[in-house]
Amino acid sequence: MKHITILLLLSVLAVMIGAHAFELAAHAEEPEPTPTPPDKVIALQAEPTPTPTPMQRPQAVVYDYKMGRTHIEAVARGMYGLDTPAEKFGFAFLVVNRACCTEKRADGKYLFARTIAEIVAQPGEFDFYDPGAPLTDENLDYAEFAINVQLTSILTKEYTGYAFPSTLLYMGWENGEVVFYTERGGEPFYMRGNGK
Repeated sequence: MKHITILLLLSVLAVMIGAHAFELAAHAEEPEPTPTPPDKVIALQAEPTPTPTPMQRPQAVVYDYKMGRTHIEAVARGMYGLDTPAEKFGFAFLVVNRACCTEKRADGKYLFARTIAEIVAQPGEFDFYDPGAPLTDENLDYAEFAINVQLTSILTKEYTGYAFPSTLLYMGWENGEVVFYTERGGEPFYMRGNGK
């Protein structure tokens, strides 16, 4: 019985060695593969980076709406209580936004007075407004220009060179800086530099 097992193992071993030898012989007869040249030769060529064409900035447009002296003076007097041109322009823009606002309260009345002069003088709205404040040429010029800028922006949607969203209706101070809001306690909008 031992002899049969050994013979059986030797037979299996012989078959395995034979199969391996046959496989080696088959591969030996195969010719070495020859590389085939590619159909196309692709040459990569460096292209210079194109020079960008400068874009022209749109021409700013501001129309003169011929606001009456009463409205310009009211805004200029309000500006007297503010420090920087950015604050002064922001104040004037906000006043125009309120004049153009059509929101109404629950009682059906408009949220804000209907004219620029009435909005500036509306009680409890602008603590810095003094109806007896001196009128300076600078503030009168700022007031007239700023009113026309924001009216142009709201009424025509043309580029004025200034960006002050028409949705900003409230103002306050944060860390000594004037900020504007769409709603009380909302996300602040800051005026930087000269108001542009």
